[in-house]
Amino acid sequence: MFTIQLNNLSFKAFHGLYAEEQIIGGTFIVNLSVNFSIANNKVITIDETVNYDNLFQTVSYQMQQPTALLENLTKNISDAILKQFHQVQEIDIRITKKNPPIKNFNGDITVCYTTKRS
Repeated sequence: MFTIQLNNLSFKAFHGLYAEEQIIGGTFIVNLSVNFSIANNKVITIDETVNYDNLFQTVSYQMQQPTALLENLTKNISDAILKQFHQVQEIDIRITKKNPPIKNFNGDITVCYTTKRS
């Protein structure tokens, strides 16, 4: 089993329940780990592995689709990855919302989601 990780990807996006979040936007940090198998454990061409540039493009596209709840966003990203990359067997994704608009709250929140191909 191989693993590719995309770490500390920063996005300006418009996710959230509140109108202010959907207008002003916020900063989100994505950490993604995908586990996958390769036939014979040998890679000759990029088509035989998970192309991390394409993986990043998939995450980036989904991050630009405004979503009210981060739980749904993590699921949407995971579903898109499983659809695009047949080799991927397991995904662990963490999305952090920097400075959420919560009164008297000083910090970040993170939603984590792990799934396996059925």
